[in-house]
Amino acid sequence: MYKVKGFKELKQQGIIEPATGREHHRGRPGTDLSDMQMVVSEVYQEKKDRQMVNIVGGPGTRIGLSFRVGQLVFAAASLYVMVGAKEYKKFIPYSYLVYANGFIILWSFISACLDKYALRQQLDLQGLAAIRFIVPVNLVAWFLSVTAASSSSGILTYIVYDFPVCSVEDLPCFEYGIAVIFAWLSTVCLSFSANATVVILYKKLA
Repeated sequence: MYKVKGFKELKQQGIIEPATGREHHRGRPGTDLSDMQMVVSEVYQEKKDRQMVNIVGGPGTRIGLSFRVGQLVFAAASLYVMVGAKEYKKFIPYSYLVYANGFIILWSFISACLDKYALRQQLDLQGLAAIRFIVPVNLVAWFLSVTAASSSSGILTYIVYDFPVCSVEDLPCFEYGIAVIFAWLSTVCLSFSANATVVILYKKLA
């Protein structure tokens, strides 16, 4: 919520002429009061767009950086365990999990580097242009993570309980399970990251 300043404060800032109550904007001559109100509205809208929204996990914050590092570490652990398990290519969901984790690792590394740079240089990553770029990529990464973890959990339940083939075909089902757990942990971190950026974008456009 932005509080509109009184005429006295606007006069001190040079927005309104002291004598006529008209505004100066970008060298134009004074216009009527309705135009002045429009200019004041634009000024405060620009201020609103530049202000960082206090959302847990937002870009350019320490908590957001911890989420990005978490999703990177868990996705890398899931990828490492799954690739180390033999014959994972027999199951399409596990192959999908590997490729999804590869994308998540790449995006998490990039976003973590951006967060670290923004914190060190005190930059704002919550501007409207930056958020419009971050939100779609975050949602794609979140979708890949959720679908990969869900499908991998389903096939793991099938080969362990519904149609037990782990002992018959000597499959490393324990490694499969560990990789799926890491995938879900990465999904949780991604959920916070994606939710934060969507909320920030909504507040910017509202």
